[in-house]
Amino acid sequence: MIALYLFSGNPGQNIVQNVRLPRLVLTIVTGMSLAAVGSVYQLMLGNPLADPYILGVSSGSALGSIIFASLGLIILMPLGGFIGALLTMVLVWRLALKDGVFDKGRLIIAGVVAGLFFSSGISLLMYLGKEDTVLILSTLMGNLGRIFSHQEYQIFLGLSLFLGILIFWLYLQSRALDIMSTSDHYAQSVGIGVQALRKKIFWISSLIIGIVVSFAGIIG
Repeated sequence: MIALYLFSGNPGQNIVQNVRLPRLVLTIVTGMSLAAVGSVYQLMLGNPLADPYILGVSSGSALGSIIFASLGLIILMPLGGFIGALLTMVLVWRLALKDGVFDKGRLIIAGVVAGLFFSSGISLLMYLGKEDTVLILSTLMGNLGRIFSHQEYQIFLGLSLFLGILIFWLYLQSRALDIMSTSDHYAQSVGIGVQALRKKIFWISSLIIGIVVSFAGIIG
């Protein structure tokens, strides 16, 4: 805001307001989201090395974005990423269930396999559509230098507010997650619905990752 005031009435105002500021907001939202989800995954999976991309949602989201771009629907890339993330979430969750019961080990394996599968799909698209290589690489490597159209930026701001609400909900579950990190039996003994809460956290965390990747690509 200080920069906007200083550049008011100058040609630099357009650059600050329409290029620099959206990139700053994108960077802050992306970092905040990845940090929150990474912490949640580490507690939920009981693995201090778990990261936000371990369940393959990022690769599914990236593939969805790239497919839309390959079809010439570049402006709809965030929508493609969102759809890809949702489909990946459904697939991974179904594979993680054993006789209808959630299994941590199966979830991690399913996520890794799904991530490799979708990454292979991205490589195939890169080979088939050589003219889209730069766009695909920017998605795979992450792109915080995105230039938003006015409409895209308005959509992103709305989704950023939505992300803030989801992250705050995850924060409210921090005590329950701490208890669940000891053991499921203990968590259940103190009245925590472990299976239901874990499912909600998985869906919300994956949704956050899907939204972030659809705009910023795979960061990290």
